[in-house]
Amino acid sequence: VLGRSGSLVRMCEHTNVPYEHINDFPSIAQICSAFGAQNGNFAPPVAVINDKAVSQSTAACLFVGKRCGLTAGMDEDTAPQLLMDIIDTFEGGLGGAQGKGGAALKAFLEGPRWAALAGNVDRSIQGPFYFGETMTCVDFFLANVMSWFKANLLDRLEAEKGVKALAPFSKIVGLYEAMSALPAFKTNKYNLLVSTKPDGSNFFASDEVFANYK
Repeated sequence: VLGRSGSLVRMCEHTNVPYEHINDFPSIAQICSAFGAQNGNFAPPVAVINDKAVSQSTAACLFVGKRCGLTAGMDEDTAPQLLMDIIDTFEGGLGGAQGKGGAALKAFLEGPRWAALAGNVDRSIQGPFYFGETMTCVDFFLANVMSWFKANLLDRLEAEKGVKALAPFSKIVGLYEAMSALPAFKTNKYNLLVSTKPDGSNFFASDEVFANYK
């Protein structure tokens, strides 16, 4: 599972920029201070270009996006804000509610907070992409987050409970559909959308979450 590093891989795949994906723990421990390294990069994902290492998924996205030529037409002042809005909406909001169980997730999706957060992201998209006609690294970031949450939560929630959480947000849906049609999003080179553990259980949302969503 690539998780938060998915946008980096997909940008490199899309632009044919050579890269090496390192995910063994001994190598990670050498560069991440959370696991013993004595530096300023706490945890994955960490992008390293010409001996410069940048961590945090949003910062690494901007770093690799620039290297891949995916910042043309991007407002560099607002891009960091837009990336953090995505984190707040999906990881903090949706993921945080899911982590509290099915009842909390239902209350979140039906309450004002989800509508406010997702509505803010939706309004920020000029269309069809964040900054108009040209896709940038910010679009790759949102599409990667969407891929993760759809594969591990939202698609099953719609199939089993009839909940279409993204239906009111046409710009988010349109951006995702356009991005997910790219070869970089269809490749299964690293099983980008894997949603189960080796034992068959759900990697992200437990069966209990869906059972208690009622």
